[in-house]
Amino acid sequence: MASQRSQEITGTGVATAVQLGLFDAAKGPDGKRPAAWQTLDDPAERLAAFASDGNQTPSKRSEADGVLRIYRQRMAILENLLAVAEPEVIPLGVLMLMPEKG
Repeated sequence: MASQRSQEITGTGVATAVQLGLFDAAKGPDGKRPAAWQTLDDPAERLAAFASDGNQTPSKRSEADGVLRIYRQRMAILENLLAVAEPEVIPLGVLMLMPEKG
């Protein structure tokens, strides 16, 4: 789910490996250097780098930041739910038995 949303925001363009000469600079298909976030495979890291890229429109950066924030909140909730500790026995009081009259 996170990778699909990440691709919707940042696109599917992943920089491919190209054999460069000694003094050649890496360039994308449009003749420019690819952005650093284009080479990342992890969707969360890719969104974080995309959100901090000043070349992107503010609306896209805000969208990426919002999706990343919601993702991190949900992951924190899941981690808290999975953090199960050993049960503790806590005494609630003293059991008092009264003798029957008989």
